[in-house]
Amino acid sequence: MDPDSLPRAARGYVTRADLLGQGHDDRDIRAAVRAGVIRRRRRGTYVYAVDDDRLDPLQRHVVDIRSVADKLGPSVAVSHQSACAIHGIATYDMPLDLIHLTRLDGAAGRREHGLVHHVGAVVADDDLTTVDGTLVVTPARAMLEVAMTGSVESAIVTLDSGLHLALTDIDTLAAMSNRFASWQGARNGRYALS
Repeated sequence: MDPDSLPRAARGYVTRADLLGQGHDDRDIRAAVRAGVIRRRRRGTYVYAVDDDRLDPLQRHVVDIRSVADKLGPSVAVSHQSACAIHGIATYDMPLDLIHLTRLDGAAGRREHGLVHHVGAVVADDDLTTVDGTLVVTPARAMLEVAMTGSVESAIVTLDSGLHLALTDIDTLAAMSNRFASWQGARNGRYALS
């Protein structure tokens, strides 16, 4: 497979459907993977090796997040540390091997194939925003989700980063923290916020 014949990866990845739509078949895709032209990131999702080599682990995580969010559509919003990655908010000691999503369709929370689906029963419309075509929870909500699920140390890094980037303010975070006072880890979040 000639690399120049491949569709460009506008969002950092191409799908099997993109490649098939360009006239390639599964044998061509396997040959391109063996030749090192493309790399399989997730089932049916590929990245160009030349582009992938230029990315750091966080940027690769963002490409993976976008591919999953695009596939699942409006039934989910990217959340937790995955949303922080999309917003450019620093995280500390948070693994990049899982993609966190909040369900907006009432489906149950679960873990599967590197994805963590959180129940979205308490998502208000103003908790959501779109970043480069990807539905994501707001920076304030993402920061508090990290603060409630990680260590105090990681929470302080994330909260400080979001505030430094002026993506939210302390009053918004405090009000949102009060909204989530009954959530597991809320005490940890309040402590880091203080």
